[in-house]
Amino acid sequence: MIIGLTGQSGSGKSFAAKFFEQNGFVIIDFDKLSREVTGAGSPCLSEIEKEFGVGVICENGSLNRRALGEIVFADSQRLATLNSITHKYILKEAEALVKKYKGSNIVFDAPLLFQANLHEKCDYCLSILADEKIKISRIMERDGISEIVAVNRLASQPDDEFFLKKSDKCIYNNADASAFEKELSDVLGNLFKECN
Repeated sequence: MIIGLTGQSGSGKSFAAKFFEQNGFVIIDFDKLSREVTGAGSPCLSEIEKEFGVGVICENGSLNRRALGEIVFADSQRLATLNSITHKYILKEAEALVKKYKGSNIVFDAPLLFQANLHEKCDYCLSILADEKIKISRIMERDGISEIVAVNRLASQPDDEFFLKKSDKCIYNNADASAFEKELSDVLGNLFKECN
């Protein structure tokens, strides 16, 4: 079984991924793959530098994520361009991992699950959502960024309606961790019931 796990920044997707991992799922973390394919000296990073300029490269040759983020999260067309560069490299790595873990239950932990058409490879799609104020405060605390940068980041992502239309299930993570975990347990229980 492959579960596609997605949602907005600050919604609690990482917590959900950890929950599935603790329940025996192999997690394919697309943010991690993104960091791997954009490593110093990689073909993907060369393409990014060509498109966005040397300002997005650190002195040590690695990607300056903050500088790149400030460009793409304020301009949806630039974000789309970045995604068109990185997706092909990320998908290649993901396919290799799916082959490696053939026969296991897998979670695609993917912020761009639908935009990258990864949902087509999934048996079930689960989106994690949360109220705007809660997401902004979580992002600011997690990434040490200002409110305006957090707001821009969220503005560059699809709204609730997008996820509600495309997902098999959406969970709002506005309460405490134990309530969220209970909802995730219910989803998992129902999924395994359907499989048996």
